[in-house]
Amino acid sequence: MHWGINALCVLMIAEENHESFAAVNGPHVVSELLKVTEHGQIAEQAARTLSNFMVNHKSQLQVALAGGPESLVSVVWRCIRNDFVHFDDVVMEQACAALCNLTF
Repeated sequence: MHWGINALCVLMIAEENHESFAAVNGPHVVSELLKVTEHGQIAEQAARTLSNFMVNHKSQLQVALAGGPESLVSVVWRCIRNDFVHFDDVVMEQACAALCNLTF
Protein backbone atom coordinates (compact mmCIF):
# COMPACT_ATOMS: atom_id res chain seq x y z
CA MET A 1 0.00 0.00 0.00
CA HIS A 2 2.79 2.41 0.90
CA TRP A 3 4.42 2.22 -2.53
CA GLY A 4 1.08 2.68 -4.26
CA ILE A 5 0.20 5.88 -2.42
CA ASN A 6 3.75 7.15 -2.96
CA ALA A 7 3.37 6.61 -6.71
CA LEU A 8 -0.01 8.33 -6.73
CA CYS A 9 1.46 11.27 -4.84
CA VAL A 10 4.19 11.66 -7.47
CA LEU A 11 1.67 11.39 -10.30
CA MET A 12 -0.34 14.26 -8.80
CA ILE A 13 2.63 16.60 -9.23
CA ALA A 14 1.86 16.72 -12.95
CA GLU A 15 -1.40 18.56 -13.62
CA GLU A 16 -2.06 16.51 -16.76
CA ASN A 17 -2.83 13.56 -14.44
CA HIS A 18 -5.47 15.43 -12.45
CA GLU A 19 -8.38 14.83 -14.83
CA SER A 20 -7.80 11.08 -14.80
CA PHE A 21 -7.48 11.06 -11.00
CA ALA A 22 -10.76 12.92 -10.62
CA ALA A 23 -12.50 10.76 -13.24
CA VAL A 24 -11.85 7.56 -11.26
CA ASN A 25 -13.03 9.15 -8.01
CA GLY A 26 -9.46 9.53 -6.74
CA PRO A 27 -10.21 12.29 -4.23
CA HIS A 28 -12.87 10.12 -2.57
CA VAL A 29 -10.65 7.02 -2.47
CA VAL A 30 -7.73 8.92 -0.93
CA SER A 31 -10.05 10.64 1.54
CA GLU A 32 -11.40 7.24 2.61
CA LEU A 33 -7.86 5.91 2.94
CA LEU A 34 -7.07 8.78 5.30
CA LYS A 35 -10.02 7.79 7.49
CA VAL A 36 -9.04 4.14 7.87
CA THR A 37 -5.26 3.87 7.73
CA GLU A 38 -3.41 3.23 10.94
CA HIS A 39 0.02 3.83 9.41
CA GLY A 40 1.49 7.29 9.69
CA GLN A 41 3.53 6.99 6.51
CA ILE A 42 0.45 6.15 4.46
CA ALA A 43 -1.53 9.00 6.02
CA GLU A 44 1.35 11.38 5.29
CA GLN A 45 1.52 10.42 1.62
CA ALA A 46 -2.27 10.42 1.22
CA ALA A 47 -2.44 13.97 2.62
CA ARG A 48 0.44 14.97 0.34
CA THR A 49 -1.42 13.42 -2.62
CA LEU A 50 -4.47 15.59 -1.94
CA SER A 51 -2.22 18.64 -1.54
CA ASN A 52 -0.57 17.98 -4.89
CA PHE A 53 -3.97 17.54 -6.51
CA MET A 54 -5.46 20.78 -5.15
CA VAL A 55 -3.85 23.28 -7.51
CA ASN A 56 -7.01 25.15 -8.45
CA HIS A 57 -10.51 25.88 -7.21
CA LYS A 58 -12.04 23.01 -9.18
CA SER A 59 -9.80 20.41 -7.55
CA GLN A 60 -10.33 21.98 -4.12
CA LEU A 61 -14.08 21.57 -4.58
CA GLN A 62 -13.62 17.97 -5.69
CA VAL A 63 -11.66 17.19 -2.52
CA ALA A 64 -14.18 19.06 -0.38
CA LEU A 65 -17.10 17.14 -1.90
CA ALA A 66 -15.23 13.85 -1.43
CA GLY A 67 -15.02 14.32 2.33
CA GLY A 68 -11.41 15.47 2.28
CA PRO A 69 -11.73 18.11 5.01
CA GLU A 70 -13.28 15.65 7.46
CA SER A 71 -10.67 13.01 6.63
CA LEU A 72 -7.80 15.44 7.10
CA VAL A 73 -9.19 16.70 10.39
CA SER A 74 -9.50 13.09 11.55
CA VAL A 75 -5.80 12.61 10.77
CA VAL A 76 -4.91 15.67 12.84
CA TRP A 77 -7.06 14.38 15.70
CA ARG A 78 -5.44 10.93 15.52
CA CYS A 79 -2.01 12.60 15.54
CA ILE A 80 -2.93 14.42 18.73
CA ARG A 81 -4.06 11.14 20.29
CA ASN A 82 -0.94 9.37 18.94
CA ASP A 83 -3.06 6.69 17.24
CA PHE A 84 -0.77 5.98 14.30
CA VAL A 85 1.74 3.19 13.81
CA HIS A 86 5.08 4.74 12.75
CA PHE A 87 3.96 8.25 13.71
CA ASP A 88 6.16 11.29 13.26
CA ASP A 89 5.49 15.00 13.03
CA VAL A 90 5.42 14.93 9.23
CA VAL A 91 1.99 13.27 9.30
CA MET A 92 0.53 16.23 11.18
CA GLU A 93 2.45 18.66 8.98
CA GLN A 94 1.11 17.17 5.74
CA ALA A 95 -2.49 16.96 7.00
CA CYS A 96 -2.36 20.60 8.07
CA ALA A 97 -0.77 21.62 4.76
CA ALA A 98 -3.55 19.89 2.84
CA LEU A 99 -6.17 21.62 4.98
CA CYS A 100 -4.43 24.89 4.25
CA ASN A 101 -4.53 24.16 0.51
CA LEU A 102 -8.31 23.80 0.75
CA THR A 103 -8.58 27.45 1.80
CA PHE A 104 -6.70 29.06 -1.10
